[in-house]
Amino acid sequence: MREKLDFLKKIRIERIYKILAKLKDMAVTLRAESVFDLAKKGTVGRLHIARAMVKEGLVSSIREAFQKYIGDKCPAFILGFRLTPCEAIKLIREAGGIPVLAHPYSINRDDLIPNFVDDGLMGLEVYYPEHSQSMINFYLSLTKKYNLLVTGGSDCHGQAKPEVKIGSVKIPYELVEKLKAAKANMFKTDIR
Repeated sequence: MREKLDFLKKIRIERIYKILAKLKDMAVTLRAESVFDLAKKGTVGRLHIARAMVKEGLVSSIREAFQKYIGDKCPAFILGFRLTPCEAIKLIREAGGIPVLAHPYSINRDDLIPNFVDDGLMGLEVYYPEHSQSMINFYLSLTKKYNLLVTGGSDCHGQAKPEVKIGSVKIPYELVEKLKAAKANMFKTDIR
């Protein structure tokens, strides 16, 4: 896991330099140090570029940075490294984690969920701000069908999504208990 994380960190740093080069080609000059200073020792990403652009007065908001320059399909966008779902699931399980598919509607391919289950997926994020009640019902039915854990969250990303507040999505504590039990059972299974 550590080896893979070190590799991903290196790729993310390289991506920052590539995005900054594209911005420079567009006459938007942003120093790499401005980005890395904001990230500190954390994992650097596009949000740090957007925050640095705001700080340097290159854009008026994080939203503008994403919509005009660094968002998906924008001129300075660079695709980051991607693991396949199977690779991600395997890596999470090997590290002792519980792989859960976050906001499944966003992949727009519910037909793939059974394949992910076969690969070791253990849960679905059912409760999510952008899920309608019919979507919640649908994903709940999939969790029953495939014996998956149910999770939920607000998708709070701090300043990147100021309108989304942590705790805005409530889930029954029973779901947290099931998640804890699944984690405990993983260790029991691994020890034997």
